[in-house]
Amino acid sequence: MAYPAGFKYTKDHEWIELSGDRGKVGITDFAQQQLGDVVYIDFPEVGAKLKQGQSFGTIESVKAVSELYSPVSGEVLEVNTALKDKPEVVNSNPHGSWMIVLKLTDPSETGRSRHAIRYSGPTSVSATTTRSRQASFFGTSSKTLAGTRRTRHTRPRSRRAASKGCSISKPWSAI
Repeated sequence: MAYPAGFKYTKDHEWIELSGDRGKVGITDFAQQQLGDVVYIDFPEVGAKLKQGQSFGTIESVKAVSELYSPVSGEVLEVNTALKDKPEVVNSNPHGSWMIVLKLTDPSETGRSRHAIRYSGPTSVSATTTRSRQASFFGTSSKTLAGTRRTRHTRPRSRRAASKGCSISKPWSAI
């Protein structure tokens, strides 16, 4: 599913569609895929004041219950009551199913959100970033990981094998 270019996205996979000093908030296609079939959404009261990053409700699926976070600070002007009756619409149309409308108190906060070009769900990590994450995990440099084949530390197959001095060794690519 394509991510609408006019939206801004958060690291928590919420989106906001800005229109003047107001913004409609919902969840991304990636978020609804991770949740599975949505069965219930808990909304805040109209008039509630939210701070950026504050939880404004929960979304419940057959797999889990997750918090919903406000991408900006503002006051809740509307809630999408149609989603109370048919929460499964979020699965079929996540970018068309807004949850709340906020009146922004600090429009400059929207600059911290990502545009559709920079947000592409979980696949936006480059190979270089992946190598550097692996390098920090293994306590080595990313150049070492990029240029050599790493071998996993040997470990005993079982307690019985360990008592006989047997061990195995596999290259990382075989794991």
